[in-house]
This record gives sequence, C-alpha cells and structure tokens, in this order.
Amino acid sequence: MMESARPSGLYEHIHGVEDLDTALSYWHQLGFAEVARGRLPASAAAALYGVDSAVESVRLRHRNGAQVGQIRLHRWDRSLGAGLGHAPPLSIGSRWSGFYTRDILQLHEAYVDDKSARDADWQVNDLARLFISEMTPEFRQPFVGLREFFLTGPAHRHAFLQRVGFDRPGFGIFADGTPLSCSESTHGNIVMADLATARFYRDALGLVEQTPVQRLGWEMPAIRQSMRLSQGDMFSVEVLGAPETPSGLLRVYAAESPVKDLLAVSRPGHLGLNCYSYAYAPTGLNVRHGLLAQHGATRITALLENEFGERSTSFVAPDGYFWTLVELAG
Repeated sequence: MMESARPSGLYEHIHGVEDLDTALSYWHQLGFAEVARGRLPASAAAALYGVDSAVESVRLRHRNGAQVGQIRLHRWDRSLGAGLGHAPPLSIGSRWSGFYTRDILQLHEAYVDDKSARDADWQVNDLARLFISEMTPEFRQPFVGLREFFLTGPAHRHAFLQRVGFDRPGFGIFADGTPLSCSESTHGNIVMADLATARFYRDALGLVEQTPVQRLGWEMPAIRQSMRLSQGDMFSVEVLGAPETPSGLLRVYAAESPVKDLLAVSRPGHLGLNCYSYAYAPTGLNVRHGLLAQHGATRITALLENEFGERSTSFVAPDGYFWTLVELAG
C-alpha cells in the first residue's frame, strides 16, 4: 500500500461533554491545550455523525506536541444520553483511553482526593503492579514492570500506567510544566464479541499487529483489578498500530464470558468517550474510503467537511463500533 495511505496512530479520542469550559479545565490538568474549534449545524452533523443536532467542537493536543492521542470534545445542542459511564471495561462497545505518567501516585491521589473533597463521581481502582519479568523482586532486584490504575466517571474512562525499570521511547511523551504528569493518549481500547472481526482494522484501515494475541484473566491480580473481573473471567487481547508509529495504538479485546452489549451508547451524541478517529494524507483518505465497504463497513458517509473544515468520513465497522477518518492538513 502506498505511503500516503498509511494511517496516523490513533488520532483522536472523541468525547461528548455537557460544558466545554469545564471539560477544557479538566484536560488542561492532564497537559492538553486547545488547538482548533469549530461548529456544524444539525443537518451537517446528521450527515457526518448521524446525530440530528448542532455540535460545537474543540480539538486538544498534548503540550508534548504529539500528533496522535489527541482529544476532541463535542458539545451537542441535543445530547442523546449518558453514554458508557461506569460500565464494566469488558462490555461490548466499551472504550477507554490509556495514558502514561511519570508519577502514578500523584495522579491516583488527585482522583481520590477529588472524590473525597467534592464527592466527585469517580470509581478509582487501587494501584496495581503488572510484572513483565519472571524474577521475584526484592531489595537487590527491584520490581520491573508497570504500575497502573483504572478509573471511570460519568464522562471519563481512563487507564493510567507508569513504567518501572524500563523505557519505551516514543510511547508516552511528557511535557514539563503540566499540572499533572501525563502523556498523550498512547492507546485506545475496544471490546468485541470475536477477535476475528479485528481483521477489518488491518485490511481496511492499514493497521499492523504490534503484539500477538494474548489470553489473560482472573488469575493475574493486576489484570483482575484493572479490568474489574469476576472470578474465572478470561479474555483475549490483540494490539494493533499504524506502521512505524510508536504511539497511538489500538488494543482490541474479546471476552470469553457473556457480557453486556453497549454499542448503542458508544457513538457520537452520547456523553463521554464515544468515538475514535484516524487521520490520513489526502490521497490516503481517498484510498481508505474506497476500501471500507469492501471489508464490511456499513453506514459509510460521503467525504464531507467536518467542523474543522477537514474532509472526513464516518462509518460503522463490522464489529459495530462507530469511527471517523479525517484528512491531515498539508
């Protein structure tokens, strides 16, 4: 496939919000700043996003300058509903965003303290350790792996991670002077009924496998806690990404036990994280748009102008997730 048809990494994590000023203040704490603003009337929003409501949008980029892992905020004049909220991570239709931090304790305490001080509606997991070395840690062999926690709120679903004893350049970049230590959104997550449908993201969107499929579950304490599993729960996960792009990965999960189907509230118009986007060069967007139906996508829109004046298209992937593609400027 030609170079121009390659995707960016996962470009935007798109959130429905009730109030833009409140949302901008929240994301400022995590190091994100406004870079673009726009609006669509109801007719144009219905054509591109399937929502019969005018929408005001703000795009946020992390102060580290990363071109992937950005945030887009949608404030709809007529919202469709509350979205995913505190739904379990392993629900079909579930999405959450992953971020790295240099100080996991600072971030964890920030949410715990916010919950205590303001009675904020956060569900915050305890800190957990995920081992990537088989050695037993002790004083002369300190722990090597990840510290992490998962949280949900009415409009937020995040996983925060900190590397310990190793590094992964380009995957989670920090900027000095941000209120809380946080990177760009390094990865998005979706849950489907069967990993076989993940082939669409390779064939139609141009992603490549980053790590082979893994089977994980209840027997791992950190996984049990972060994924809020019940006894005996197991799942498979595959990691996909844009070629030669270290950040902006897509982690695709399939649960082995029956789980809720929340796809109906995991779409634009709802509150919280409800869509992801990829960006392409102009000719690449044309190529990918032409491949969508061939590989099983439905509800494919024409190439339309989005709220930022960019050519864009939206569709529903074979797994039921709503996506949008945008054209990179320049």
